[in-house]
Amino acid sequence: MVEHAGDEEVLHGGVANRGQVVRVGPHVLRPSSPHSQSIFAFLRDVRAAGLGGAPRPVGIDADGRERLEFIEGDAPVAPYPGWALTDQALMSVTELVARFHRASAAFDPARPGLNWNDEIADPRGGPIVCHNDICLENVVFRQGLAGGLLDFDFCAPGRPV
Repeated sequence: MVEHAGDEEVLHGGVANRGQVVRVGPHVLRPSSPHSQSIFAFLRDVRAAGLGGAPRPVGIDADGRERLEFIEGDAPVAPYPGWALTDQALMSVTELVARFHRASAAFDPARPGLNWNDEIADPRGGPIVCHNDICLENVVFRQGLAGGLLDFDFCAPGRPV
């Protein structure tokens, strides 16, 4: 479901930023946070490590919104379509998360200058940055298979469990 406000197409899903995430052409604009620069550094590194299913950060706009490249595909929202609830779809999500964790392994989440949202982070911390909010609304599917992850607001150091 989408709404159009001028050139901005509202993207539905999620909870914290409901109604504030929009698509403008090839980009997504979303609220920034005190963690945006850390998340951007992380996203650049996991993409460089070969994870094409993470959004490429473009920057922070003058109005304070993050600008990222749009990932083509379908991110299901409730009520979830049947194709998103199949065993094949679930298995593809687990495979995507495993690829994400492998790409995360080379990034040092403790390097100076980085800060992470600890709201739902692993209280024990950990050696890699974990997404911490994997749900169907934050997974992009193509032809019924998981191909991308969205919404890294809660990513933080953790254990890849």
